[in-house]
Amino acid sequence: MLRRLEEGGALRGEWRSAMFAAPRHLFIPDRAWYLGDEGLTEMDRAADPQEWLRLAYDDTPVITQFDDGDTPAGDRGRTATSSISMPLLVAQMLDALDVSPGVNVLEIGTGTGWNCALLCARLGDTAITSIEIDPAVADRARRNLSTVGVKPHVITGDGEQGMRDSAPYDRLIATVAAYRVPYAWVEQVNSGGIIVTAFNTMASGGLLRLKVASDMTATGNFCGNAAFMPLRSQRPADLNIKQYVNSSEYTESSSDLYPYEPLSDYDGNFAVSLLMPDIEMRVHVEGDDAYPFTCYLLDAATGSWASERVEARSEKTHAIRQHGPRRLWNELEEAYQWWCDHDKPSHERFGVTITPDRQSFWLDTPEGLLHP
Repeated sequence: MLRRLEEGGALRGEWRSAMFAAPRHLFIPDRAWYLGDEGLTEMDRAADPQEWLRLAYDDTPVITQFDDGDTPAGDRGRTATSSISMPLLVAQMLDALDVSPGVNVLEIGTGTGWNCALLCARLGDTAITSIEIDPAVADRARRNLSTVGVKPHVITGDGEQGMRDSAPYDRLIATVAAYRVPYAWVEQVNSGGIIVTAFNTMASGGLLRLKVASDMTATGNFCGNAAFMPLRSQRPADLNIKQYVNSSEYTESSSDLYPYEPLSDYDGNFAVSLLMPDIEMRVHVEGDDAYPFTCYLLDAATGSWASERVEARSEKTHAIRQHGPRRLWNELEEAYQWWCDHDKPSHERFGVTITPDRQSFWLDTPEGLLHP
């Protein structure tokens, strides 16, 4: 695993010894679910210890909890709610955090404890405070951490609020994703400090690195692709398409926009999502083949929805339906055209500024504000 990370340029020497000090398999339960190319696959240590160990060091996430613990441990449930992140992403986030001996760190989302153990190996136990909202997950993390001989300050609580009792911090790293970066995180980091967090959009996610300024605002660019489970308080509404799109009142039109780039191309979707915040995207495929399928855009706040039905790739136009005060498909076309007019910028060219009352997106510089 370390050789793969080094050859890919993701692992620097100072983190290599930390990963030896906190072997990943010690933080994975005997029964868990490996997220590979074929979807979720059970990994059972008792049934096949060699395969379990091999998967523990593959570069993929491993799901360690479903349904906030309502599903028995080790069983597959409906919704994944805790995991151990893929090693490549862990290495990228730790590199972006830019730590050195003497700094203190607040970690949001202890999870299995592996990321916390790596920080402890590099900076020492007393420099690390980690907060986990789920009591059972927090208890398991404390046990895992003790197996590698470290005892950081692990708190059971809501990470969205940070941890003021130990503030201020030099660094903050969130192993959960935010749709809106909590200002409490900015308030609890020293001027000049760094925040690294996953950031969720409509259908993708990015790795965001912010630097806190002396006026207690935070500004920074996206620096990678990252998909994490969201903060519990920021989970999107669990919308059932059949129940949500149940109105007979809608307008019909057509569009020649094939949905690949605005909805599936990573950079295109990322830009569209920043221009259309708080929108959910769903795709419903009707049969075993790729076609026909329907793309849905949903806005729970206003009850608006839009759909585009694609019968075949060769078709030039597709049927559009829209309902509610927002014309979501029109917004999508406008946002996609904006991205094209700006030469299809990659996600790294976008950034975010966080102030006490606003989260603002921009292109290239903070002066290049986007206007959703």
